[in-house]
Amino acid sequence: MKNRINLITFYTIIAFSIFLCGCGKTQFTKETHKRELEFTRQFEMLTCEKPYGKLCVETDDEEEARTVETFIDNCFKVAGIEDVNNKCTLYFLTSFPANELQMAGENMFIFSLDDVINNNGNASFGRLLTYVAGCDMWISCGLAGEDTDVNEEELKEYYSNEDNRAQLSLAGLRFIDVFQDEEEIEKVKQTAIAVVKYAKKKGYKNINSISDNKAEIINGWLKSIGVDYSLEECSADKVKYFVGPEDEKLDYILIDNLALYIKGSPYNGWEVNNINQLDRYFSTISDDLKGIRDFVTDNNILDNEAVNKPVRCEWSGAHALGTSFAKPDSNTISLQAWVALPHEYTHIYFTYLNRTNHEFLNEGIAEYLGSYLNGTAMREYYVSYYTDEANKDDPAYDLINENMDVTENFDLMTESRLFIKSSDFLDEYAVPLLSEDGWSYQESGVFVGYLIENYSVDEFMKIFTSEGRDMEENEAVLQRYVDEWRESLSE
Repeated sequence: MKNRINLITFYTIIAFSIFLCGCGKTQFTKETHKRELEFTRQFEMLTCEKPYGKLCVETDDEEEARTVETFIDNCFKVAGIEDVNNKCTLYFLTSFPANELQMAGENMFIFSLDDVINNNGNASFGRLLTYVAGCDMWISCGLAGEDTDVNEEELKEYYSNEDNRAQLSLAGLRFIDVFQDEEEIEKVKQTAIAVVKYAKKKGYKNINSISDNKAEIINGWLKSIGVDYSLEECSADKVKYFVGPEDEKLDYILIDNLALYIKGSPYNGWEVNNINQLDRYFSTISDDLKGIRDFVTDNNILDNEAVNKPVRCEWSGAHALGTSFAKPDSNTISLQAWVALPHEYTHIYFTYLNRTNHEFLNEGIAEYLGSYLNGTAMREYYVSYYTDEANKDDPAYDLINENMDVTENFDLMTESRLFIKSSDFLDEYAVPLLSEDGWSYQESGVFVGYLIENYSVDEFMKIFTSEGRDMEENEAVLQRYVDEWRESLSE
């Protein structure tokens, strides 16, 4: 009897141990989803809740789902990630819906199940760290390829040529074939892997420590392979590049709340001619757009929800400034000149607030806020123009250089004011508004700047929205300010 009790106790312990082991496993739930491809179909998914959000795997095989779960956990472990701040949903699918942006905009990301189950998973590893952990593309590429052999003698020869050293910025656009060819992309991928390996060897164990010491790590690596060169500055990406889960082709670029689609070449021959110029553009445009949003929120013009609403922008690569435009009713921008983006972005927030019949107020706030205050690319373009002696036959070249300090602090509003004060120059260089009310873009921007800087943002908004005034009274106040401003031009 005693032996029988001992056996019962033994098997009970074994059963309980098995139960506890089972409890340690993630519990998957079977769900049925619908997805639009060429046709509508249903498919089964195993899903589970994780600390980073929700995992959804298109399979009915629990072992496959656990393989994906382990893969993600290992990715985070290798990268030294202990917590993900923004919870998300990760889909591992066998085929992919056409519109990934809508899902990504909801903090949902799509990966290839086949890449994890049947390949090495490096592509998914890199995308996972970029989108979920928020690390720069060069770090995710380097961590994903840590087991890949790199020929550092070839890289030494490559970077000994100063023409190639711009690649050392390791900016995200340098990994994408929209911006440079496959051979150049392969060189920057090899560089990323080599630099991350060097960082790990030197004790930088996680993505934050690698990111925070980017220039120091790259310079240390260059010295280790015998390249006599040091980067003075090397910043982190301020935009995110979203590529497809299968072919790694560019889907869109996320700049804060703006999703940018590029159709065709990003280079247009007159303002952005090469990848180095575009690299510079993407390093500054996020701050410009943030400056516009901060102006709107700091002055209580719109609430945070309205300011941070998603905006869709399509680049079509034409050559004329005047053909870019915004559609505030649908939160979309058609962009045909890179320098025009902050101007059109401003329209998204202000156009529908205009309660007057004056287009010059609408264009004026876009010029003032989007070009004068937050137009880094526009300012740098004109600094380049007015410091290039090839343009010295342009009468404006002498006007600007004789009356302004043409440096990196070049003031676009002062430039416009100089043109306005000289009627000959205004007639030749003014860009008239489409409303044909006699105002130019320059006059509109300088007038709004005068009103805001000499009075206040609140006073401008009262006129712009006719707040507390009927139309006739508002017109009278506006005309008084216009007359005052025109008189000030003679000073």
